[in-house]
Amino acid sequence: MSRSWLAAFGVVAIERGEVRDDTTAVAALTILAGLSFVGAGLVAWRGRPERLTGALMVGTGFALFAGTLVDANRSVPFTVGLALGPLATALLAHLVLAFPDGRLHSGLERFLVAAAYVNATALQITMLMFMGIEHVGGCPCPRNLLFVRDDMSVHSALMNAHRLAGIAIAAGVVIVV
Repeated sequence: MSRSWLAAFGVVAIERGEVRDDTTAVAALTILAGLSFVGAGLVAWRGRPERLTGALMVGTGFALFAGTLVDANRSVPFTVGLALGPLATALLAHLVLAFPDGRLHSGLERFLVAAAYVNATALQITMLMFMGIEHVGGCPCPRNLLFVRDDMSVHSALMNAHRLAGIAIAAGVVIVV
């Protein structure tokens, strides 16, 4: 799918009111950032296909798009947005640590990237299983399809672990860089 089609899709979604809140400015900036990552990534990937840098940039752009689905009015895209929201951060950490040759060079870099992906996927999805949507500010929201049971103590503990892990990973990335 070309970048112009992605931008057109985003603009149509905004104009048709397929987003829950008045998030036009944020949506427009996210489309711009996502297109920038995808476009630059495709150029880098084409120029140096043996390097992972371009692919990571493209992945980051698409993860930014996926994270915006949290503003959708329907349950499936809403849940996908909730689940994939943190993935762009993990991909960006991977990109920063692998830059410029696309490879991770130390055990610490590999550990930080693995921890970022686990935090962005497994911990996020597990946390969403215990989050009743009625506790989310700014809703009414569609149904969270990952929801199993409303247990705010489990959800809070997982959310705190998610945040602390994110802070520790970010600090690790800054130290390595």
